[in-house]
Amino acid sequence: MIGLLTGTIIDAGKDNVLVSTEGGVGYLVQVTSSIKKELLVKKKATLYTHLAIKQNGMDLYGFATQSEYSVFLLMLTVSGVGPKSALSILSHASPEDILMCIRGKDSNTLHHVYGISKKQADKIILELSGKVDSVDGYEHKDVADIVMVLSTLGYEKKDIREVVMQIKNKQAPLEEQTQEALRLLRTRTS
Repeated sequence: MIGLLTGTIIDAGKDNVLVSTEGGVGYLVQVTSSIKKELLVKKKATLYTHLAIKQNGMDLYGFATQSEYSVFLLMLTVSGVGPKSALSILSHASPEDILMCIRGKDSNTLHHVYGISKKQADKIILELSGKVDSVDGYEHKDVADIVMVLSTLGYEKKDIREVVMQIKNKQAPLEEQTQEALRLLRTRTS
C-alpha cells in the first residue's frame, strides 16, 4: 500500500497530478479540485495517499492533509460511496464542513450544497453519525457548543451551521469562535 508520496509535480490534469519521485517513478494521483489549485507544477509536494484496486486497474488518490485523508477513508465506509464519489464530495467541501453536516444530521446541506443525491446524503448521515468523533483534527464538541449557545439566543440551527462554516480561525478558543459566529449572524440579519 502506498500511504505517503513525496515528489515533484510534473503535470496537472483536470482532476489529477503526475508526481515524479526522486527514484524516477511517476505516479498519476487523483486529487480534489481544491488541492489541485494548491499544487504547482515543478514544485515539490507531499500527499497522503489511498490506493484503490479494482477489476480493471488501480487508482491512487492523494490528499494534502491528514484530515482530508481521514474523512475520505470515513466516507469509504458508507455502502455505495466509492473513492470517486468521496473525492468529489471533498472537492466541494472541506473535511470540517462535511463532518459538521454529519454531526448536525444536516443531509439537506450535503444534498443541495455538495451536489449528491438526497438518498446518498441520508445514507451518509445515517451510517456516519456515530463515527465522526473518530476522525482526527476536529473539535466536534466546540461546534455543538456554538450551535447550542446561539440557538438559545433564538437563531435557527441551519443559519448557525452555515456561519460556523465561515469562521476563519477554527483553532481559536470556543468563546472567540462563538463571538465570530454571532457577528456573522448579526450581519446576515441587518
